[in-house]
Amino acid sequence: MKTIVEYGVRGGTCAETTLPSIKQGQELAANLTWVLSNGKAPYIHCTHGGATYWRVTKSDPRAIWQSETHYVALSLLDGVPRGPAAPALSKLP
Repeated sequence: MKTIVEYGVRGGTCAETTLPSIKQGQELAANLTWVLSNGKAPYIHCTHGGATYWRVTKSDPRAIWQSETHYVALSLLDGVPRGPAAPALSKLP
């Protein structure tokens, strides 16, 4: 199932990437979280058994990490119109 990863600077620029599988979305979300937190967020690398943080299912289709300055959101693209995560997450705290 396809996923979309949205990421950006709160109050600033943002981007999104569509990926063909959940695993690839989990990998990108985990790596972006590590980089955007400057290595301070727990590194949850999916291939080493830590995929539970970035787990997305039909009943829980979106996972979010945010700090005071950045955010990362992983969402399923399953045909349900839930809208983008970026508008709410990009607001400054």
